[in-house]
Amino acid sequence: MDRQLTQAVEIALSGTSDQRLQQEAIDFINKIKTSDEGWQHCGNLLTSNFELDQQTKFFIFQVFDEKIQALNNDQLLILKDFLIMYLTHMLENGIIEPVYLRNKLAKSFGLLFVYSYLTVYPEFLRDLLQTTKDGNHLAVDYYLRILLVIHQEIGDNLIIRERSSVEHNNKLKDQIRANDMLALTLSWKNILQRYSTPKTSTTDPRDQLQGEILHNSLSAISGFISWIEIGLIMEQEFLGLIFQTLETSDQQLQIGVLNCLNEIISKKMPPLKKLELLNLLNITNTINNLKFEGLSVDLMEAVTKLINTVGEELIRILDSSSIEELQNQQFKNVTCAKLVELLPLVCELLGHDYDDVSVKIFSFIANYLLFLKKNITNNAVDFQVLSSDEILATLLKKIIEKMKIDEDDDGDDDEAMESFKEVRNKLKNFQESILMLNETLALDIITNVINQSLFSAIEASNITVDWRNIELGLFELNSYNELLRNNVMNLPKTMINNSQPYYVFNEMLCKVINHSPKVLVNHQLIQLSFFELILKNYSFFINTHIQVENQDKNELLLKVLKIFLSNFGVFNDIGKVKYRTWFVFYRFIKLTNPRVPDPTLEDLINTLLPLLDLQRSLNELISQPACQGNYDIDLSSLQEDSIEHRLYLFEAVGLLISFIDETNVEFKIKMIELVLQPLFSIVESCINNCSSADSNKLIVVHAHHALMSISSVVKGFETSITYEKNVKVEEEKIISNLQQISEVILITLENFIHYPIIREASRVTIVRLFLILVKKPSLTQDTIDAIFRKFLEVIMNQFDELQTTEVTDFFHFITQVGHYCAGFENIYSILNSLLAPLYNKVLERLKLLEQEGDKDPHLVREKKELKKSLVSFFISISNNHLTSILVTYENKSLLNDLINRLLNYSMDLSDSALCKLAIGELGCLVENIGTGRVTDAQDIGIKANNAFENVDDLLIQNTIVLVFELLFKSPQVDTKDAQFRLIVTEITRLLRKLVVMGVEQPPQTQKDSQGNNITPLKPNEAVLQNLQGFMANNMQFPINVVTDLLQKLISQQERHFSKYLLQLVIDYRGT
Repeated sequence: MDRQLTQAVEIALSGTSDQRLQQEAIDFINKIKTSDEGWQHCGNLLTSNFELDQQTKFFIFQVFDEKIQALNNDQLLILKDFLIMYLTHMLENGIIEPVYLRNKLAKSFGLLFVYSYLTVYPEFLRDLLQTTKDGNHLAVDYYLRILLVIHQEIGDNLIIRERSSVEHNNKLKDQIRANDMLALTLSWKNILQRYSTPKTSTTDPRDQLQGEILHNSLSAISGFISWIEIGLIMEQEFLGLIFQTLETSDQQLQIGVLNCLNEIISKKMPPLKKLELLNLLNITNTINNLKFEGLSVDLMEAVTKLINTVGEELIRILDSSSIEELQNQQFKNVTCAKLVELLPLVCELLGHDYDDVSVKIFSFIANYLLFLKKNITNNAVDFQVLSSDEILATLLKKIIEKMKIDEDDDGDDDEAMESFKEVRNKLKNFQESILMLNETLALDIITNVINQSLFSAIEASNITVDWRNIELGLFELNSYNELLRNNVMNLPKTMINNSQPYYVFNEMLCKVINHSPKVLVNHQLIQLSFFELILKNYSFFINTHIQVENQDKNELLLKVLKIFLSNFGVFNDIGKVKYRTWFVFYRFIKLTNPRVPDPTLEDLINTLLPLLDLQRSLNELISQPACQGNYDIDLSSLQEDSIEHRLYLFEAVGLLISFIDETNVEFKIKMIELVLQPLFSIVESCINNCSSADSNKLIVVHAHHALMSISSVVKGFETSITYEKNVKVEEEKIISNLQQISEVILITLENFIHYPIIREASRVTIVRLFLILVKKPSLTQDTIDAIFRKFLEVIMNQFDELQTTEVTDFFHFITQVGHYCAGFENIYSILNSLLAPLYNKVLERLKLLEQEGDKDPHLVREKKELKKSLVSFFISISNNHLTSILVTYENKSLLNDLINRLLNYSMDLSDSALCKLAIGELGCLVENIGTGRVTDAQDIGIKANNAFENVDDLLIQNTIVLVFELLFKSPQVDTKDAQFRLIVTEITRLLRKLVVMGVEQPPQTQKDSQGNNITPLKPNEAVLQNLQGFMANNMQFPINVVTDLLQKLISQQERHFSKYLLQLVIDYRGT
């Protein structure tokens, strides 16, 4: 058995064993672990053969650890004997095993303590301590390791435990405090006395344990201090030994001492006691005596953590003390004096070269500033000594200094800069807090830093400017701007633009723009910061109420535009800056609408033309894009592609074209053609080569990029066409150009119809053209008709190839057309002809998805989305006053199927979103055709007077059944579900539409105290009787409930009736 076990462990851990043999070994090991006798076999093996290999010993300790909780008292004593016998052998023979094995043995002893100390082995700690009496280093080492495990098991507050474990651990702590705590603390003191003085000459290998023993003794004190009587530690000799250890040259030991002091200081106690403790320890003096130079980063982190704790405890003393305690001048003054004494250290640590050190003091700074803000208006206690100008100025200057990029950092490592930004943002919050405490002081310091960093050096021609100073100045200028935008100074809103801080900022903004050639040194961080600053303050250029002395804002705007179009901006060699600037430039143009002379606009457009050379950009695409199947191209696989960024430039150029004077028609047309003609050429080339697209997908990519570029230009100059009834000559000529664009788009779509990216680009462009064309319906009706017919024809011919998302987008497009063109008879006719074929194709797709079942989550999601899109589409038909299309000769059969489908969707609460949509559309149908005729006066189809013959049986009666079956009988109802409550609201709206169907309602003249209409509804008596009969006869509701429900339905507001209806459902169901 013993040999089997050792072999099994060896095979299981071997990386070269046969897999079958290895699995057999693992199964054998697991059997040992789980068997009732396995732990005893392991114990016998451990104590009968002390020469076992290390991996077998480790496995045996694992078995002990996993089994110990299930052992009874007698078995625990047997396990105790095994462990003590093994430990005794190690100690007597001076066998120093690897640290991981010593820790594993300590773990087993620690668990034995947890389960035996209160019952069968109360002498555990005394026996353990006895092993250290003869001065055996190894015994002391094991003793401390076991104590650390005991703390971890019963005292570590970072570990979340079950309530029963917490109660058991509390009993263990009580027992230790009652029986063994004195002995334990005395042992720690003796260990510190014995081991704190390094041995100068020894050949005993056990002396190598000295460092580990000292470190573990400090760790033990650190752990136990949180739940023992602190007075056992806080005697002068004991503290002297701890501080004496700090004088060692071993920095790891120094870290241990600092961590120990940190835990001592953190122990919970009343404010006065805590102040006495801090006075006794005098940490500030101790740390001041340390020479920081040459200390490791780890040690400096420990120093900072300790100072942070001292500071936080002092703040906590002040924050948790009563007014009466704080009015004790000695108590308050001593506490404040210790804080003031600490602050130079805080500033020194804040300024440390390594952020890992600096951030450890952030918590104190945040709490310190928060405490000062909370006590700004405290008239009972004066804390001005903590917020003096000297303190705040020193702290703010150190904060700003820390926000500067390090001298050895070139700012090009994105990951490093992200980490730095996190630190900087926290520092910026501290800066804002200081400004709230002393606005004048903070603004003076910030302004001085901006002037010195940005302007002083660059105005002196003989000084080489460090880009880091400029970057800091721009960052502080941006921060100043945010202070104003967020109104941190709490100025009245009407006064912000006229305030002195705002004027100072605008002065500095103008100065930055005027000095931009020197400010914009060749570094990406500065360039990005500059353009972001300009974009954030676009309103400065358009708000006529904002003026700066001796500054012409039109000239400044032209300067900014030229900077954008320079090598610092859109022509930048650094890709990150270039692409970001393309977007920022577009946003700036869009937000400011710069009204500059046409020649200037022409210069701007001509300057941008090289960047609009899409053919050159396309030539840089070398690798073929990834493609699923033959047609589904993945554009994200083109790593060298910049089209997403470049589209912003095309839109910006479209905007610039729209700014050309409306009387200068020929020039505007010229600019449009100048930009679009190269794109048309690319499209034409792609169409000519479309037969090769299957083997060369870049042809498709080129066509897509050209279409999207055309679309972006169109979107840009959309604003140049206005919603006016009269048609201007220049608009007529521009619209003629749009017709040409639409022809190009539709031809491209026909030739590349199988490619989703082309269908998407074509749809987007057609939508943008449509949104312009509908602004001039008297001129464009025929054009819209032609575009719409052709687009529908092409898409419907290939409808089966559309992805579900494309179907949804197609619905949205038709919805937009319906919204803008509901009054166009030719569009009405097209929609009437389209509806049934489109509906049938969607049903075919749903049928195919139903056949796939529910195994594929993606297909299930597709099915749900398609159903919701379909119902939403019909809701939009109703909302756009086109419901009459549903009762035409072509669509009546569709309407019958639609109503049945809506009724089924409404009963399915597993998809609450679809359920609500379906109920909503039923309400639309009831409202618009519930009488059997179209009642929407805005519907142009009302003139046809088409009838819905079986409306009562199919729509009205089934809707009534639906309402009550769903609310009162459906097994899916959960009245506590928030989604169901929304469904009840939707049903309320449906009932209200039912009850007033076909009846003209009186003016809403009566209002409640909140101004809501409360004029009772005028009901449709026939529907009212129908509802009454159904509730009484079919639902078996008491007559008083029926009467009450109908009366409230007519008289109450929607939200009140919805609450009533929900409560009725709850009462009926007894939930």
